[in-house]
Amino acid sequence: MLALRARILVILTFVTAFLLRFAEARAEPPAASVLATPLSLPELQHEMHQYLHKEMRGGFVLMAMGAPAVALGGGLLAQDRALWRGFAYPVLIIGALEFAGGLLFSARTPRQVRQLERGFAEDPQATRATELRRMRRINLQFTLIEAIEVTLLAGGVGLAAVGGGTRNETLTGVGLGLALESAGLLVFDVFAGQRANQYHHSLERLQISAAPIVAPAVSQPPISMGTQLVLRGKF
Repeated sequence: MLALRARILVILTFVTAFLLRFAEARAEPPAASVLATPLSLPELQHEMHQYLHKEMRGGFVLMAMGAPAVALGGGLLAQDRALWRGFAYPVLIIGALEFAGGLLFSARTPRQVRQLERGFAEDPQATRATELRRMRRINLQFTLIEAIEVTLLAGGVGLAAVGGGTRNETLTGVGLGLALESAGLLVFDVFAGQRANQYHHSLERLQISAAPIVAPAVSQPPISMGTQLVLRGKF
């Protein structure tokens, strides 16, 4: 049993290191050539649709992560062994939060699409400014959330190690469940944060052309009276 716990802890440690390296790679800014390439309004609208479509799909992914976790946690609570009951607590709680978050993202995205379509059609400059503020806030939130998830992942590994050393099965189960759920959320949020970062850079690259100025039509000079008499004389 102790050998199994040791193998689990080693695997979780490697997963933690990999996810931290992946998060660092996501934080690297895009190439300067990409940032220097301007986007037209139709191109940005396409980027917006792609981003929000993936956000809606991400909501479904969260629901698909949360529903089985809730079912698994509920089933493990009925077990007699303290290890599985301890494992069930974080799995059940975090799974319920995942399902609720995914449901919220999926429900609100169509309304966001309609609002942005109308905003870019009526006032693209103001809509861009509002979206930039929103995406800066979202990127900051992702940074904070990922830091919390890394902390929970490391804390879960630590709890599992302490529980294994003291032969406290409840503590071991809580640590393993917390580490597993935190790792899954961290992977999800790393990809979601990368999408948000790319969309933010697309907003920064938007170039709105000024409406072309149409020159007034040059009217022909009126025909003078003398010219009219000459023309009449010829006919």
